[in-house]
Amino acid sequence: FLDVTWGESGSTSARSLALASHAQRYCGVDVLLHLSCTGMDNDRLSAVLRQARSHGIQNILALRGDPPRTTGKRSWEKNDV
Repeated sequence: FLDVTWGESGSTSARSLALASHAQRYCGVDVLLHLSCTGMDNDRLSAVLRQARSHGIQNILALRGDPPRTTGKRSWEKNDV
């Protein structure tokens, strides 16, 4: 299988989806989209999951990821999303 990493806050989202889709459709490789959800609200996450489905990607590892750099935090705090 091929593990395709989603960049921080979706920075490589278009390339990640294109690579995962191509590998699955044309190379016959099972794909695992390694999705970092840092900085995504529910609407954005839903849109990303719909895009993955439309590209035929069924295997997704969704992680919270590191705290966004823009907040200046070094760790997650209680109730952070």
